[in-house]
Amino acid sequence: MAVRVTCTTRVEPTLRANLEGVAGKIRGQFVDAIVADARRYAPVDTGLLVSRITGNKTAGTISADTPYAAAQEFGAEEHLIEHAFGRDGWAGIVVHPGNAAQPYLRPAVNTKRSF
Repeated sequence: MAVRVTCTTRVEPTLRANLEGVAGKIRGQFVDAIVADARRYAPVDTGLLVSRITGNKTAGTISADTPYAAAQEFGAEEHLIEHAFGRDGWAGIVVHPGNAAQPYLRPAVNTKRSF
């Protein structure tokens, strides 16, 4: 899940460059703030999810790069996991009971901010 902030201007080139510089700075501040909040709101078991929440200030995107990031954000129904590694070692195929949603990105994005 990515969040993108885009600014488009149609003005005199010098003014445009100045506005884009300001917009880029504000975009970077938004990205930093959202990443910090998402890390704070993310559920922690091993810490992998929190460590993989990153932002790209230039593109204005935030991502959580784990196989289960979406399942944490939106929840998941019961499903099979092939080639699973459990507490007792390799289990082959296991039935995951599913999980309730534990949103961390949406609350971070929806937090009211002022800069």
